[in-house]
Amino acid sequence: MQRLTPKKSRILVVDDNRAIHDDFRKILSPDASQANDLEMAESALFGAPAATNKTMQFDLDSAYQGKETLELVRQAVAEKKPYALAFVDVRMPPGWDGIETTAAIWKLDPDIQIVICTAYSDYSWDDLHAKLGHTDRLVILKKPFDNVEVLQLAHALSEKWRLLQQTRRQVFELEERVDQRTAQLQETNRRLETEITERKQAEFALLESQQMVLRQERLAAVGQLSAGVAHDFNNIMTVIHGHASLLLLGEKVSAAAHEPLREIEKAAMRAAKLTQQLLAFSRKQAMQPRPVNLGEIAGGMAAMLERAIGEHIRLHVTAMPGSPAVQADASMIEQVLMNLAVNARDAMPDGGTLSISVETVSIGDEEAARHPDACAGKFVCLGVRDTGLGMDEQTLGRIFEPFFTTKDVGKGTGLGLASVYGIVRQHQGWIEVQSRPGRGTTFKVFFPTSQSEVEIQAKSEPSRVVRGRGETVLVVEDEPALRHLVRRIIQGYGYSVIEAKSGVEALEVWSREKEQIHLLLTDIVMPEGISGRELARTLLAESPDLKIIFTSGYDSNPEEEIPALIEGLNFLRKPYSPPALAEIVHRCLERAANPSLVVAA
Repeated sequence: MQRLTPKKSRILVVDDNRAIHDDFRKILSPDASQANDLEMAESALFGAPAATNKTMQFDLDSAYQGKETLELVRQAVAEKKPYALAFVDVRMPPGWDGIETTAAIWKLDPDIQIVICTAYSDYSWDDLHAKLGHTDRLVILKKPFDNVEVLQLAHALSEKWRLLQQTRRQVFELEERVDQRTAQLQETNRRLETEITERKQAEFALLESQQMVLRQERLAAVGQLSAGVAHDFNNIMTVIHGHASLLLLGEKVSAAAHEPLREIEKAAMRAAKLTQQLLAFSRKQAMQPRPVNLGEIAGGMAAMLERAIGEHIRLHVTAMPGSPAVQADASMIEQVLMNLAVNARDAMPDGGTLSISVETVSIGDEEAARHPDACAGKFVCLGVRDTGLGMDEQTLGRIFEPFFTTKDVGKGTGLGLASVYGIVRQHQGWIEVQSRPGRGTTFKVFFPTSQSEVEIQAKSEPSRVVRGRGETVLVVEDEPALRHLVRRIIQGYGYSVIEAKSGVEALEVWSREKEQIHLLLTDIVMPEGISGRELARTLLAESPDLKIIFTSGYDSNPEEEIPALIEGLNFLRKPYSPPALAEIVHRCLERAANPSLVVAA
């Protein structure tokens, strides 16, 4: 601890004889005349010029017994004006003697220099050492003492004390600088460690982000390829399915041919389902979004899911009451639930528990930043958790890739989770997956909430197909085989047909034949730069009462809702059967003109 050094050395004289105090004062703090005599004596003794007022550097205090001495020392330490030196008499009745007083002084101020004044041999040097513990700050002065001897001791011991204080102060300042520098180095080291940690985290996050981006780009590329393949494949399946259905509806089919045609029809439908999964993954599947409640959908599917997963798996469905609606295609949401449930079933071959939950969550900016597809806001979270085998990190990185599967050959197409991913992204949502080997898997699917109320859908009874009365239908389809099939079906039900292979050609036909066209039946995705939606908008601008039916299994712009697609009303999903085509044509022509069903406000 730093100590202050006064300008004048303070000396404490401890003796029960007041005459002794006067003697010390004359020697160490004389008046002017006495000072001159002493200076002359000092000059004669040391052979040097007399120094004016040199002895005035001492301030003297007096104490007459031990406890009084201790109080003065305590006060000096408290005021940071410590004594440099104390002349202490050995015999001081009553109370402590000089040795006991010295021991008490050193407990308060170990630096004070002590001169023991005695005329007797009360203590040997060994006794002093034994009682006081150390003697490096102790000098013995025999009485009667010489003035010069006292003065020398005062000067020498005061200087020793001053040097000790100066050294201690320098050591203290050095230690303080070392501590400050050490603290600076520690702080620098801490910042460096923090920066290294942050850099490693940033590098890891960047690497993880790059891997996510590469994965997203790979999925997007595969999705684009899948969409193109699925579009053409869908048209082919519609032709196969349609011709098989036409033959089955005919009266000239032999019994032997009936069963093969049924198998062709079934195979075409199975192929069409695979196509729908590819389209769902690529987010090109045509949607009919409306406000729906995910809790109601999950609850309504419970019985179906129980049959799908089997009796060896327990199913728990919990939905938070009052959860808001989401804008979604209900059939696609059901497909998501079914695919996730089947995937969970396959992960629990020995049984387990499948838990489905629906809850409302709020996502903040910090949470959203942790997932590339996420965004901040209010969402409805569909959770699907199983207690199955779980997955490692390598498998987790590929589960949404089409045709990737860990199942045995023949037991999985690798399109289930790929279609889930596509459907969720098509609904402006995202998926988070948590899994560990042997610890099960949890899928969390987030859908943005809708401000609209849930619509109550009335179940419509299938109507009997009625033949047409010669109304003219403009059929726009770029696939020749499918276009010819549609012509054959519609004509077979009593309608007239005008064909066009593209939107551009359809506009030319419209300009010539618009007065006799009652219905536009158009594919959504077509070449030459005009889609079915754009064609419909153009024709409706000229003829608001025109009836329109869209056909597609693939939508190049599924987020676009103008014109709105409503299945069974103005939309027919490929592949379709001849009766289904005939029925929607009849319904649309018989329906009163209602453009709001075709063009959203």
